[in-house]
Amino acid sequence: DEWNYNCTDHPEYPDEWKACESGNFIEANKFCDGKIDCLTAKGKEENIDNSDERPFQCLLKSCSPHKNFRCDYGGCIKKSKICNHFKDCIDGSDEKDCEYEDAKDTPRAQKEGCEIKANQNYNIRNQNQNSNVYTGAVDRVSVDTRISIRCKNNYVFSNGLSQQYRICTKNGWDHPLPKCISEYTSICSIISFLASYFIVV
Repeated sequence: DEWNYNCTDHPEYPDEWKACESGNFIEANKFCDGKIDCLTAKGKEENIDNSDERPFQCLLKSCSPHKNFRCDYGGCIKKSKICNHFKDCIDGSDEKDCEYEDAKDTPRAQKEGCEIKANQNYNIRNQNQNSNVYTGAVDRVSVDTRISIRCKNNYVFSNGLSQQYRICTKNGWDHPLPKCISEYTSICSIISFLASYFIVV
């Protein structure tokens, strides 16, 4: 009946670091903080084990109602993060029933985080919340959010990769968002290059 992390103790700092289901260790205060921080043993961002934000654990963890807000699934975030235009709870419950002011009156929502512009050629997944990002309009994600990007059918990245990753920092994206180009355009570019090469030769 008590709040417990996964059973494996950190060999040197058992109170400061706790084990994810995968066996990786993260800081204890990152459990049930509204963001998914546990990765698989391989450490790949596309493989998230979610064990730091599971409801049956988080609902047992204390969450001071004076300073904090309990997400519907059980996570605990600061009250200052409620209705700030960002989903700080992985289930988005901190942005429910909010009466937002006009965008011009909310500079914080405009300046913080990173913008994802509409792009119908993208499939973007929020790795922190393990959910898809809607790209039919401009969207924003909060700082420290990891996203994975895939091109939709008949589109490819110019560098040939099938999937790319980006992290939102305080200064914006760690790298510019990639562009998906039409497979037809890509093939035509290759043919054009080869043709020019053989003409020169």
